[in-house]
Amino acid sequence: MNRNTPRSLIPSILLLVLGLFPFAAKGAPSGETAGEPTAKALAEASMEAMGGQEAFAQTRLLRFDFVVSRAGTELARHRHWWDRWSGDYRVEGNNREGQAYRVVFNVNDRKGEAWLDGTAQEGEALEALLEMAYGRFINDTYWLLMPWKWLDPGVQLTLHEPREADGTTFDIVELSFTDGTGLTSGDHYWGWVSRTSHRMERWEYALQTADGKPSDGDPSVFLWTDWVKTDSGLLFSTVKSAPSEGGVAISFPVLETHADVSPEQIETFFATDL
Repeated sequence: MNRNTPRSLIPSILLLVLGLFPFAAKGAPSGETAGEPTAKALAEASMEAMGGQEAFAQTRLLRFDFVVSRAGTELARHRHWWDRWSGDYRVEGNNREGQAYRVVFNVNDRKGEAWLDGTAQEGEALEALLEMAYGRFINDTYWLLMPWKWLDPGVQLTLHEPREADGTTFDIVELSFTDGTGLTSGDHYWGWVSRTSHRMERWEYALQTADGKPSDGDPSVFLWTDWVKTDSGLLFSTVKSAPSEGGVAISFPVLETHADVSPEQIETFFATDL
């Protein structure tokens, strides 16, 4: 779908997208109601419950840390800065070899600069870091921003029968993707939208296979908790945990959104001095 897909959970969860859950009952296309809300209506209701599409559109700068942990032990941390209006982006952290990286680029043309252990990169090394950074942008923002991404071009929504979990009734929306959408369009996701909070509080997925075909395996399940409201009035789940995966969690311990920003603040966001 939206990114490069690794094949194992740890440390592959660093680049994880979500997927297909085999329901026994067939889902109705999002344009059919049959007495239930449409999938699009559920997406819009979720956005409203998270602060509203207008507030989201007016939010220019987004700053967050994407942290992967297991049983309370931090495995990886990637720090992000994003100007959603210009497309300018900065991401930094450590790669799998333990080297510190920093990439400053634009998500629209994927061009920019990169450093590894403080040394500016050129040629193939630069291109590799730019590709990695774009993958981090796609993957990490997807984990943070769902369901803001449900109405993106190429996303196909299907409404399924409601289900019960932990005493809560959820409407189920399947996300699939037209060929060529994002980086792994064979992924499938299921968003569970609470009829009480109207938020997506559960996420099930199966990733595409190595040859790009939809997976027929059991889905992975993450619970979305620890909701936090930012200064711009947007509500986000800051912890996504997988109870059946040995205490694996994705969290966002640093999360800021800014609507009114100054040129100086933008310059600081994308400073390239090390």
